[in-house]
Parts: sequence; structure tokens; C-alpha cells
Amino acid sequence: MIKHRQKIIINANIEKTWFFLINLSRSLVFDRYYRLIELPSDYKVHDKLKFNIYAQYFLKIHKMKASIIDLQTPELLEIKCAGQGVRIFNHKKKFILSNKNSITELRCSIEGEFENKLINFFYSHFINLALKL
Repeated sequence: MIKHRQKIIINANIEKTWFFLINLSRSLVFDRYYRLIELPSDYKVHDKLKFNIYAQYFLKIHKMKASIIDLQTPELLEIKCAGQGVRIFNHKKKFILSNKNSITELRCSIEGEFENKLINFFYSHFINLALKL
């Protein structure tokens, strides 16, 4: 299992931060492994939204099915990404926002794994480094 957590302080109120976060085509591309976010043309953020993420692992781009599995406006957004194959990183991403006066604390976590334990061990270091940059 690969796990990573990080906290970010944003110089904006929680409403502005939430508005940016739910614009999935803009906010999710900050993950260095995501190459394209494919949303339905009539998309509106809700707890059953399904969409596609094209992610690059091991020099190949993989299409992954994504869905919002938990949503509590404006404090929590959790996404699940899954695909098939040994080189697919099936994972969950959780974003938790908390208001601190006129700034927002964003806590991000990612948990997931490849189907191969050796790949998990090898790749966990790269994922942690990429998410810290």
C-alpha cells in the first residue's frame, strides 16, 4: 500500500478554494501523473459523478475510471480512481478543507496500490517525491 499525506496553506477563503477544487479539469491536473481529465459535457459535482482520468505510469498513459465517493460542501472531496492491469495505480484521493480566518488549510491524502507488491515498493518513492514538488 502506498500512502502520502500533505498539508497546504492557501491564501484564500474556503469558498474560493472549494470553487477551484471542484473545477476538476483544472484542480486535478496538479497531480503530475494525471495527463487528462475527461468530464461529461454536462458535469456538475455530486457524490455519484463518474469521469475518466488518463494517468501516466511507467511511460504509458492509462485510462482510469474515476468517481466521487464522498462529498461534503465545502469541506471534503474524495475521489476513487481504478483501472485494470499490473501497471495501474488504483487509488483514492481525499481533500479536506478547513477555514482559518481568511486562509484555508488543505489536507490532501492519497492511498492506493499497484497489483504487484514489488512495483508498490519501487514506485512509492517516486509518487511521494512527485507529490512533494
